[in-house]
This record gives sequence, C-alpha cells and structure tokens, in this order.
Amino acid sequence: MKEVFSSIQKGYVIELCTTSSKEELQEAIYESLSHCNVELLDEIPKLTSLEQHLCIKGWKKATKDKKCVSILLNPDGFSISPMNKHPRYGYLGSDEIDIHLNVEDAMVSNNLARAVIQAINLSSL
Repeated sequence: MKEVFSSIQKGYVIELCTTSSKEELQEAIYESLSHCNVELLDEIPKLTSLEQHLCIKGWKKATKDKKCVSILLNPDGFSISPMNKHPRYGYLGSDEIDIHLNVEDAMVSNNLARAVIQAINLSSL
C-alpha cells in the first residue's frame, strides 16, 4: 500500500507500509527519483519535506527512530549507501559500504529495491 503526497510546499513524498512488496518499493523509488531536482527554489524552506509531511518541527524530532539510505544515480548507474546516525552530526555515510548497480541490472528482478532493503538493514540509528 502506498500513499503519495505532493504539493509545491511539501515536495514529493511517497509513504509505503513496512509490508509493501519489493515491486511496490521499486516502483516508489523510480517514481521518487523522477521528481528529484525538478524545481529550483528561490530560498531554502524553513521546514524540510519530511518535517512538513510528518507535521513535526525540527529535523532531529522528524528523524527520531528512522534509518536513512542514500540513493545516487549517475551515468554509471546507482550507488546505494547505508547511513549511520550520529548524535552530533546527523546521518553520515560510510565509504566502506556502497552497493553499485548499473541501470539495466537495477531494473531486473527488483534488484534496486533489494539493494535499498540491504542498505536499510546495514544502516544504524
């Protein structure tokens, strides 16, 4: 089950249940990536899309008990990295763990979703 929330003020947020299938996750990732960096902002918003979506003021409160992964797409393909939460610095990536997939391999058998799940499992709070 997925819900899509979109507005100029909120940004684009797709919320999935923890019981969502790999197919739903794969679809949500591609859908989210298609909405990334499509709008130039005149100024930095006071609240992030996550804070606005959760109706919580403050990044620290909005990310409490939440893991984070980084998904980057470049000409060589995808780079998926688990992030580790540090009390003073927020989320930091690890240079030691990166999952790389070329675009073609990412599309086969929901491999991109599988890599994201693996990165979530390797992330820490």
